[in-house]
Amino acid sequence: MSCTASQARNEHRPRTADVSWNPRDAIVATASDRTETSAVCQLRYRVYVHEQGKRPEGIDWQRGELSDPLDDSSCLWYAREGDSVIGTITQTIVDDDFDLTRLPAALELETFPREAGPFGYSSRFAIAPDRRSLWVLPSLARHSYAHGRMLGGKFDFMAANPGRVGMFERIGYVRYTNAPVYSQGVGLLLPMILPATDHAFLRRIRSPCLAAAVLFHDEPQWREWLLARRPIIDLYYSPEYRRQVRETVLVQQATLPPDVAEELDALSFVQHFSAGTVLQQIGDRVTCAFLAFEGKLVTERAAEESQVRYAPDGVLLADTVIRSETDAVVLCAPEFAISRLRRRHPGHSAKLDGLI
Repeated sequence: MSCTASQARNEHRPRTADVSWNPRDAIVATASDRTETSAVCQLRYRVYVHEQGKRPEGIDWQRGELSDPLDDSSCLWYAREGDSVIGTITQTIVDDDFDLTRLPAALELETFPREAGPFGYSSRFAIAPDRRSLWVLPSLARHSYAHGRMLGGKFDFMAANPGRVGMFERIGYVRYTNAPVYSQGVGLLLPMILPATDHAFLRRIRSPCLAAAVLFHDEPQWREWLLARRPIIDLYYSPEYRRQVRETVLVQQATLPPDVAEELDALSFVQHFSAGTVLQQIGDRVTCAFLAFEGKLVTERAAEESQVRYAPDGVLLADTVIRSETDAVVLCAPEFAISRLRRRHPGHSAKLDGLI
C-alpha cells in the first residue's frame, strides 16, 4: 500500500476525520505527488539532519531532503499552514503480506496475533521548531489513529528517541519490552505500542487520540491481552517502583535535593536493558543521561579526548560509549529536562551537569 500515489490519497484517507482537529486555513493530509513528498522530506531533513545532527540513510544533501526506505509503502502524513509543511509522520500499514524484516526486529511483531491487525507503524515524526507545543502533534496523531482504526488495526508501533518517550506516552504509547533498537546514524530507539482500542485508557491519560477513538468501537480486551503478555508494562508505570528508583538514583547517588529529584523524575522514565546493549556511541546526539538503579553500566571514552562536544547547530554530542555490562535497570533522564532544571535551579547546576 502506498499513500504517495494520487489514487491512494482518496482511497485511504480516513472519512472519519473531523475538520475541527485543525485550525482554520490549516490542513492535514497525505502526500499525493512529488511536490508534497518533497516538502515532507525537506522538513525531515531540517529536523533530523540540520537540527538534531543525525545522519540516517536516505539523505539527499543537494536537495536538502531525507527519504526513508518505507516511504514507497506508507502514508506520508503532513500538516500544512499556508504554503508551509510544518509537521509530518509516516504511517506504515503492516498487513499479512508485509515483509516484517523491513521493520526493527525489536518490535517483536511476530508475537502479536494477526487478528489484531493490520498493525500500524509510525516513524519519521517531525515538527518545525516554531510550531511545537501547538496543534500539530495532536492533529497528526488523530488523523493517523483514525486511519489505522478505519482499517481494523488494534495497535500502533513505533521506535522512539529516548528524549521523546514522554511526549509519545502522553498520546498513549507505552514501552513494552527491554529490547531496544540501536540505529547507526540515529542512535538508541525504544519500542513503544499504542493500545488503540481502549477508550478508558485513552481518556485517563487525556490522549489527543480520544477525539478520534470515540468514532470507533471500544475494545478494551486488546489492552488487557497486551498487559497479560507484557507484565513489564505494569512495572514501568508503577508509581511505587518509580519512587524507589528516584530515591536511590537521584537523591542518594546523585545527591539532588528531593524537590529537584522529584521534578526531574517527572520528566524521566525507567527502562530495562539486557547485558551488552549499546545505549550511546561517540558522536551520537545526547538525548538522555543514563543512571543505573540495578546492574552495571560501563562508560568508555575515546582514545583521544575531543575538546568539541557540540555540533555547529548547538547539538550536544556524546564523547563516550555507554553500554550495559549486565542486565540493568536504568533511569533515563532526558537532556532537555536536565537543561530546564539547570535554569530553574542554578544552585544545583553542577550536580545536574554531572549527570550527562
